[in-house]
Amino acid sequence: MSFNPIVLYRNKYANPTLPPPDTLLNKTILITGANTGLGLALALHCLNLGASHLILTVRSTAKGDGTKAYLESHTTSKSYGITVMYLDMLTFQGVVDFAEQVKREIKVIDVVYLNAGVLNMKGAKVVSPEGWEVAMQINVLSTALLAILLLPWLKVAGKGEAHLAFTGSGCEFESLVVWSTLLTKFLN
Repeated sequence: MSFNPIVLYRNKYANPTLPPPDTLLNKTILITGANTGLGLALALHCLNLGASHLILTVRSTAKGDGTKAYLESHTTSKSYGITVMYLDMLTFQGVVDFAEQVKREIKVIDVVYLNAGVLNMKGAKVVSPEGWEVAMQINVLSTALLAILLLPWLKVAGKGEAHLAFTGSGCEFESLVVWSTLLTKFLN
């Protein structure tokens, strides 16, 4: 494989071609962390691509209802349903409870996007009830636990064709800056 600067440029700076409007027609999609940022943009995009049912997880049902209203007023889709579900990723028990609820209530699934995450920009160490730093608890441990708990259900409810995806953003770099600052403070 040879180096192609045009491909490199397009991959970095050019906008990708958007999929056809009916790409997600009649699909059921679960998105964690869907009330802001990438999750909100993803939810709107999924609706506009024809998803028939979105399951949005949020830490606050009030914010979830606001997100649902926002999506309903901004989508071009006409035929869809939106379910808002509470998910507390700050504790392992919250993740287990959510996974059990999903297994009981959701009978069909096509895609699960594990998108929930936090970024502590204040530099102060915040510890979860489980004893872990909050970003580690939510972004890594609870996300991995949720994936492990949902995989067997995903195979059955998705009839062997469902997809599990993890999303992220450029905030990882910012998080590294905060961590290096904290380390410098603690080591000096």
